[in-house]
Amino acid sequence: MLRSVPFMPTLGNHDVATDKAPLLKEFVLPDNGPKGIEAERNYYFDFGDARFVALDTNPTNQGGAISADEMATVVAPWVRKVLSESDARWKFVYFHQPFYTGSQHAAEGAAYVKKAFAKVFETCGVDVVFCGHNHLYERTAPIVDDKIVDEGRGVVYITTGAGGAQRYPEILPPPEYIRHFNDKVFSFTRVDVTPDQITIRQLDENGKALDEYVIRHAN
Repeated sequence: MLRSVPFMPTLGNHDVATDKAPLLKEFVLPDNGPKGIEAERNYYFDFGDARFVALDTNPTNQGGAISADEMATVVAPWVRKVLSESDARWKFVYFHQPFYTGSQHAAEGAAYVKKAFAKVFETCGVDVVFCGHNHLYERTAPIVDDKIVDEGRGVVYITTGAGGAQRYPEILPPPEYIRHFNDKVFSFTRVDVTPDQITIRQLDENGKALDEYVIRHAN
């Protein structure tokens, strides 16, 4: 697939655990991240009527190259600028460690990510945030300021980690904000974007939809 399909990856904890993060060497990614941070660890791009922002959320105390303080004071202002200056109809952000999750890697473990970025996502109109780390699928309700809000408002968080290695179970009962999860089968996330709506489908190995969710923008 690498020969014919664009891949725009972001660094996970296993990537930074490998000396010098070879993912950065093997992929050519946009060099438009925040000043003072190594190029390609954070970047953005536009495709169609959508802006995508990729973040490196692996902190220095876990093998990464960016401290939690730098995420809050250097990267987060850059994210705010990149998102607020765009008039794209749809806005997506993706990074590794989820801070709305109910599985093995607890949400509290990514509290530093939430502290740095959650308010930026909310005020800049991000539609969906995609994460990995936990090996299952989870979808939240729309969230603003740690509260569940009506459909069409707030940020929806997707944990899409059900594609590799063993799966992690959802801890039951799941957090109140989890609207759907699947920890039983391997699966991947497909997102179809049109001017009027986003359709998110979680598909198993045979293409069967395990979950389907639509976000619409009013004209």
